[in-house]
Amino acid sequence: MRRSAKGESRMSSSEQTSSPARAASPSRSTASASLAALAKAEPPAAHDVNLSNLRMPTPAEEAPRRSKPMGIRELSKQESQHKILVAAREIFAEHGYQEATLRQIATKAGLTVGALFNHVKDKRDLIYLIFNEEVDKIVETAFASPRAYQSLSAKILSVTEHYIRMFGSEPVLSRTLLTEIVALSPGLHLNRYLITRARLVDGIERIVAEAQVTGEIGSTEASEIIARHIFFVFSASLRLWLASSARPEWRDGQRDFERHLNLLIRGLSEKGDSRSVEAKRGLRLASRNDAVM
Repeated sequence: MRRSAKGESRMSSSEQTSSPARAASPSRSTASASLAALAKAEPPAAHDVNLSNLRMPTPAEEAPRRSKPMGIRELSKQESQHKILVAAREIFAEHGYQEATLRQIATKAGLTVGALFNHVKDKRDLIYLIFNEEVDKIVETAFASPRAYQSLSAKILSVTEHYIRMFGSEPVLSRTLLTEIVALSPGLHLNRYLITRARLVDGIERIVAEAQVTGEIGSTEASEIIARHIFFVFSASLRLWLASSARPEWRDGQRDFERHLNLLIRGLSEKGDSRSVEAKRGLRLASRNDAVM
C-alpha cells in the first residue's frame, strides 16, 4: 500500500491482483423468478409433519440453525436442559406425574437438585418446558396450512388438525399439561407457553377477520371476540376428547371439534344437527346453481 502526496491510500498492482473480486449481484429477473417460485410452493400438509413425539432437539441438532455460534456457557445450559427433558419424560412415564419427584429427575439427568432449579421452578414448569419447543413449531406449520379458496370452517380445521395430532401423540403428558395450565402458577417457562397460545388465538382472529371482509361471517362483533370464542370451544373439545380414552384417535377429536365448530358458525336458528344443516345448505346451493344454469 502506497500513500500519495494528498494522503490518499492507493493499492499497488500486486495488491490489486490479490484482492478478491466482488461477486456480481443477481439480476432483477432472477430474483423475481425466485420469489415467484417461493410463492407457489405448497406448505407441508399436517400428515407430512412428524408428530410422533414431542422431542426437544439436542444442542448438536440446534446449533447449525443458529446464526451465531453458542458460547461455552450457553451450550452447557442447553445440554443440561436437554438432559433434564429426557430424564423428565422417563421419570414421568415410569412413576406418573403426581408421584415423580424433582430429585428423581435431577438424579436421572446427572445433576444436583440445585442445578435443576436453575432451569425449572417446579414439576409444572417442566411440563411447560417439554411442550414449548414443539408448540412453537406447530404454530408456524399450522397457519401455513389454510388455503385462500377454503371455507371458514375448513381453514380453522386445517389449523386445529396439527394441534390435535400433537396432543394426541402423547395423551398422558397432554392431559397433565391441560390440567396444570389451569393453575397458571408462575414459573420460568409459563410465559412462553402463554405467548405461544396467544399466537394461536391471533391466527384464528386473522382467519375470522378475512371471513368478515368476504361476507362469510355476517356478525359485526369484533374479530378478537369471535376468535376467542372459537378458541374456547376448541380448548373444551380438546380436553373432552383426550379424556375419552387411554389412546384417543386424532380423527375422532377432529370430527368432534368440527361438529362444535359448525354449530358455532351456523348458530341454532336451523333445525337438525350440524351435519344435517350442512347437507341442507349444500342442497340449497346446488338448487341455486341449477336455477342460474
